Amino acid sequence: MAVISDSHRFRKGVSFLVAAVLSSWSVIGQSDSAWSVLPQVEVSAGRLRDRPVGAHVGTMDSAATGFSMADNLADRLKTVPGIYIKDYGPGSLATSSIRGGSAGQTAVIWNGLPIQSPMLGQLDFSLLPAVLFDDLAVSYGGGGSTWGSGAVGGAVLLDNHHPEETGLSARLLAASGSFGRRDYAGVIRYGKGDFFGSTRPFLQHSDNDFPFQPAPSLPSKKQPNAAVRQTGILQELGWKIASRQEAVLRVWRQKADREIPPTLTQTRSEAVQADRFTRLALHWKKTGNSTVWQARAGYFTENLDYQDPLSAVDSRSRFVTGLGEVELTWIPSGHNRVQGAVSTYRTRAETGAYAGPASQSRSALFGAWKHEENSWTGQLDARVETVDGHLSPFMPGVGLEGRIFRFLTLTARAGRHYRLPTLNDLYWQPGGNPELLPENGWNEEFGVDFHTVKSSFRVQFTATAYHRRIKNWILWAPLKDRQLYSPQNIAAVRSRGVETRMNLTRAWHKATLKAMLGWDLTRSTNEIALPNPRIARGEQLFYVPVQQAVGSISFRYKAFQTTYRHRYAGPVNGINEDLPGFSIGAVELEHAFRFLQIPLRLTVQIGNLWDEDYRVVERRPMPGRFWRAGLVADLVFDRSSDSSP
Repeated sequence: MAVISDSHRFRKGVSFLVAAVLSSWSVIGQSDSAWSVLPQVEVSAGRLRDRPVGAHVGTMDSAATGFSMADNLADRLKTVPGIYIKDYGPGSLATSSIRGGSAGQTAVIWNGLPIQSPMLGQLDFSLLPAVLFDDLAVSYGGGGSTWGSGAVGGAVLLDNHHPEETGLSARLLAASGSFGRRDYAGVIRYGKGDFFGSTRPFLQHSDNDFPFQPAPSLPSKKQPNAAVRQTGILQELGWKIASRQEAVLRVWRQKADREIPPTLTQTRSEAVQADRFTRLALHWKKTGNSTVWQARAGYFTENLDYQDPLSAVDSRSRFVTGLGEVELTWIPSGHNRVQGAVSTYRTRAETGAYAGPASQSRSALFGAWKHEENSWTGQLDARVETVDGHLSPFMPGVGLEGRIFRFLTLTARAGRHYRLPTLNDLYWQPGGNPELLPENGWNEEFGVDFHTVKSSFRVQFTATAYHRRIKNWILWAPLKDRQLYSPQNIAAVRSRGVETRMNLTRAWHKATLKAMLGWDLTRSTNEIALPNPRIARGEQLFYVPVQQAVGSISFRYKAFQTTYRHRYAGPVNGINEDLPGFSIGAVELEHAFRFLQIPLRLTVQIGNLWDEDYRVVERRPMPGRFWRAGLVADLVFDRSSDSSP
């Protein structure tokens, strides 16, 4: 990977954003306009599957603000309680665990379409820039009846929302930081008449050459062969076909070039990985007096090229996925809502490790009924799915929630979930096992929500207890009397725990204080003793901390804001060695001001504030204290505006 000078990177980054702005401006034409503050985008509630009754769903604010424009979703999700990010290092692989589940047991849904890899069954969150999405939510617990295969631990929901205003607006970010990090990103929105759209470009580069100490007795050294460069764009174009009908086309193209650093047991590494993907999505919506029709279709292609000259490895893989869904929501009365959907999915994958191209076809039927009566709401939902012509397990779900006092709400939900074997599980050579059964089981949860608002003071506290069993857990293990590893249905896992959340807000005339604390207790244990790999009955799963906590406190006074965030994760069992727990903090300072009537925000961040020496994955070092500084500009071009801000 070629070394690029800082000045050259800066010029390319600025040119990248300027070109994106000019290309967006040309869509609606130039106009004389005044500068003003960029309006906030409204985020509305989604389908019954997004917010199932009785389930615990955590939401976050719009991702296109401040440093979050430069973050990837792995960075963002580290600040969310209840989800553990298994991070191999800055810019490297980052996967998730929700409620003690594996990485393949998290579904990732983009505007109603699943985007996790059919070959691996999971998604690398370091390849998902937060600037591309308006709304981020995490749905905890099994979602088999709502999202199908993979939603065992939970689902990460990513959504985009088109602007309601007309004219042209832009939010642009340029940032710099430790270890050669440079970030450039933008969100350009435009609308004219019945047409609307947005353009979201980004460019990110980091050398990741942070210093670390391999062992207490060894001198410090810099992380080698760790540079990362990502570029991409999400283009949205929409058309209001009629007063109650619209269509939106989204084109998401991205490429990433990564160097793979050596582990602590390797002397050097020359491995590199190139990821290229295109995601096309078409959405249509028609709203009637008591019905809402929606249709969505997607076409995804992805190429991965991994090369390691030292090991003579040249691994290339490619998959193509097509999927579509038609959905109807019917509201026969103010107390009832009925929803149904029919979907189809087909994927084809190729790699040198398969005997030939591998494919999979799925079709599904989903239905849900929601009923409200006084202060209580109930929901029944179910999903039936066929996989290559074979019927999968029937997946029902039921949820209930109700307010028993003005300040207290109870919630409960239960359902079935499952996860199909991945294409690699089935067809990888050597070792693939076409006879694998899907993982499946049941989950239950119960929660309480206490909330009170008094004048300018607001407090919310929630606690959720959950339980889940999964049988036929797929595990790669050596075959009997052979050194060949093969996936097998040899494990059964039981997960149970408690999630607590507290949010506090206090407002004054010119100041606001916000505090958040989330604490999770997770016991996710193997229920069958295994000889190889040696896992005792009742032992905690690998890389699942029993305890973890996330907290933040933010204070805003006029145009100044300071935020402190803290994250704690308890010890975990590793494959070769156990890892101690870690506790890391970060502080962020922000100042909003105007320059030439342009609203600007200057942000400075110090990460790993206490310079903690820690590992998330064994033999993979993490950086010590680091810094970032960035400038965000909010612009609006509006013919109807006057010159006042």
